[in-house]
Amino acid sequence: MTTVVVVDEAAQQLREIVDWWIANRAAATTLALDEFEHCVRLLESSPDVGLRFHRTPVPGVRRVVMKRTKNHVYYVHDADNAVVYIIAVWGAPKEGDPVFITGNPGSTSRLITVAQAMYERAYRHPLQVQIYEGQRRLLQSLAARGPEMERQVRDDLFSVENSLKAARGELEGLRDTTLVAKKIRWEREFRGRIEADPGLEAAYGDVWTKLAGLQVRKLEVSPRLNVSNPQTVGGPHLGYAGQLVTYVREMAKPEAQRSEEFRAGAEQIRMMLETPGGADPEIAAATLEMHVALAATLLGPGDPLREALLRAGESAPQAAARLGRESQILDPAFRRRIMEGGAAALDAATDPLLAFAREAAKVWPGLLEEWQAVQAAETVEKQRLASALFAAYGTSLPPDATFTLRISDGVVKRYEYNGTFAPPFTTFYGLYARAAEFGNRMPWTLPAAFDRARNEIDMSVPLNFVSTLDITGGNSGSPIIDREGRVVGLAFDGNIEQLPNQFLFRDEAGRTVGVHSAGIVEALRSVYKAEALLRELLGNATRGGNQ
Repeated sequence: MTTVVVVDEAAQQLREIVDWWIANRAAATTLALDEFEHCVRLLESSPDVGLRFHRTPVPGVRRVVMKRTKNHVYYVHDADNAVVYIIAVWGAPKEGDPVFITGNPGSTSRLITVAQAMYERAYRHPLQVQIYEGQRRLLQSLAARGPEMERQVRDDLFSVENSLKAARGELEGLRDTTLVAKKIRWEREFRGRIEADPGLEAAYGDVWTKLAGLQVRKLEVSPRLNVSNPQTVGGPHLGYAGQLVTYVREMAKPEAQRSEEFRAGAEQIRMMLETPGGADPEIAAATLEMHVALAATLLGPGDPLREALLRAGESAPQAAARLGRESQILDPAFRRRIMEGGAAALDAATDPLLAFAREAAKVWPGLLEEWQAVQAAETVEKQRLASALFAAYGTSLPPDATFTLRISDGVVKRYEYNGTFAPPFTTFYGLYARAAEFGNRMPWTLPAAFDRARNEIDMSVPLNFVSTLDITGGNSGSPIIDREGRVVGLAFDGNIEQLPNQFLFRDEAGRTVGVHSAGIVEALRSVYKAEALLRELLGNATRGGNQ
């Protein structure tokens, strides 16, 4: 019989695994030790039972799995001396284990000032939410027409819902008084460091005041800029109206005075205006209503842009319905008549959407110029703010992410959720349960491949897990590694509670969500039958109980 020797490092790893099971699995405190002892007996009688593991510099390594606790035992068989050396006992990450992530995250808004955050809370984020909500209603209505239409809009609907989720979550954070209070406290500390140094005060002391003033200018410009822009929402009514006004106004000028942009696209604009567009009536009506609703929300009584769309006492749906009935802008024959009649015909037209487009065309260039000037000035001040941060804190604080390589650390950890706790891990059981609980309807419909494999999948295998890792856009697909440098998952999302971390990192409930490496392996094996890929990933291992 073969002798089994556990080297010191493996023995320490085993002790940690056993201690964790004792502390965290009251109903199965001895399971990890029992499985390991069974593994030892197996190796004593069948030392070559393990599958060869080639992704290591140590030659001859084999691996067996402790199937219930998902721990892997790595060993080397010295056949000449009838000895098996267990060199490592590694398992999946457990709650409380440290994890790390490397990747190329994009920027956040954590370094913005309180005044900039207030602009986001007062204007930009509510605007985003309103637009996304309107787009979602439209896409849901289109999807309800039938299976084929649902298939056509499914990806767009998913994208809009994902954007809406992010905008709402971030807005919730901006409305969180605790988050805002922490931003205020941090800004006071930062400014205090600058003000305490005469040189820094002279160089950077006015940056917060200047940024605050720019936010006021943005609040003054943004509403009319967005309402006067037919592309803020998009849609055929205002798209045709805006292009028709542009075309007629530019064609009335001598060619040398026409804008370069117009000259480059004049023929395309003419063809678009003269050709029947076949606009979907539901899409046209919905997008018009969305734009009118923006005017009603963003502009006050007496504003000429608002008055061109809404009459006194009208709601946005009422005004949009009236405008749709009264306007001829979707009729190509009407558009041709205006084009042929030139500036005189355009100015005399009583079509309500042309009247709005004429008003918008008067103010849009000036508003855009002012907006671009504000943006340029804000860019300068943001650069000064970043320089001030470095001057005050040096390398003790990292700069914001810029899609350059970063590493972040955290721990696997549950979080409070609906009066209880969300578990640190989910399993394939949850995937199938959720589909069943919602009648296998979208968006909980099981993919056909998973439906076919339901009797082959080991449902107890971890599928996803959460950790306190700090991620943002650009981290999706980044590897999550444990303290031994092993890939234990791939990051793909954050929970809802993590979204306010765009403005301030907090780990009370915000979590990174990663797909578990064991779940990837189980899906490749049992669902996709990707044996060749598994052999490449796992070191030429083949299907079997000791994978």
